[in-house]
Amino acid sequence: MFKRYFLAGLVALAPIVLTCYLFYWLLSGLEQLFFQLWIWAGLADLYLPGYGIAAAIMVILLSGVLVQAWGFRQLYSAGEQLVERIPLIKVIYGGLSAVMDMLAPKDQQSGLGSTVLVTLAGDIQVVGFLTQSNPDKLISGIGAERVAVYLPFSYQIGGYTLLLKPDQITHLDVPFDVAMRMTLTGYAGN
Repeated sequence: MFKRYFLAGLVALAPIVLTCYLFYWLLSGLEQLFFQLWIWAGLADLYLPGYGIAAAIMVILLSGVLVQAWGFRQLYSAGEQLVERIPLIKVIYGGLSAVMDMLAPKDQQSGLGSTVLVTLAGDIQVVGFLTQSNPDKLISGIGAERVAVYLPFSYQIGGYTLLLKPDQITHLDVPFDVAMRMTLTGYAGN
């Protein structure tokens, strides 16, 4: 009886507590970072709690505006090319950049696209995400008759990218977040 109630409570509270803790960790980290910057600028006496979070939001918004400007976009691109020449840094930066582009694509041609149902041999079906309508543009020799579909693993980060014929996929009218949650949890729960 104790075990059943304990597990039910754990299942109910763990996602809420972990989400709140992650949010708290992120906000407190931003607050401490910007507080140190205020100290460095000699403005510690003028600092009020919450300035760090407000400053972080302003820096993110300003970065978004600057990245859209033509001149800064060219400078940013040149900086990325420089970073991609440094051996260890390019692996870390490239991976983080790819993950961010997957979650918040810079353009319509990148990121996780529409939710699709993939039909494999033997009538096996899996849910995936269309990532590229013409992967031949990325790697020559694949062929324009293929599409790239990402199949995430359940309960972990990772997955497979399959190069399929368009007749092997069916577009689903399921929002990305719902399909990803269902896939990552192995269709367990809600």
